[in-house]
Amino acid sequence: MISLVCDLDSLPRLFPLNVSEYKHHLRETTLREVEEFNKEIKWDGMWDSHEMDRRLDSGEWDFYILLSDNNTIGWVWYEQSTFTLKNLYVNIAHRNKGNGKALIASVMWKNYARLVPKIYTKVDDWNTGSLQAFFALNWKVY
Repeated sequence: MISLVCDLDSLPRLFPLNVSEYKHHLRETTLREVEEFNKEIKWDGMWDSHEMDRRLDSGEWDFYILLSDNNTIGWVWYEQSTFTLKNLYVNIAHRNKGNGKALIASVMWKNYARLVPKIYTKVDDWNTGSLQAFFALNWKVY
């Protein structure tokens, strides 16, 4: 696992228009995409509908979703209390098109507006696609 940090004094010029904060009417499409994730990647730590509800009800998490034709095709969670971006995912058919960067940039812009100086994440060392996206947005290993 590689720990990354981003100083929010250098924001990307990219402003993601196809990313929005989660709204309840997108629940079904989001949970369908969670099923797709589970078909592609076998990961015991994957969140489910109960964990999604817990996080959203707590008020301590932001949930950003990536949409294509009103379908959820990716997401990222942000835990406010730890300043940590978590669970970044883009559907395999939509990778290598800047979508991961758009999700990351959404978290960066939101926290810049909150006057948060730094945000953090951890990425598995085998996940070169995610690492490239973070590095392209000026994240650093710490």
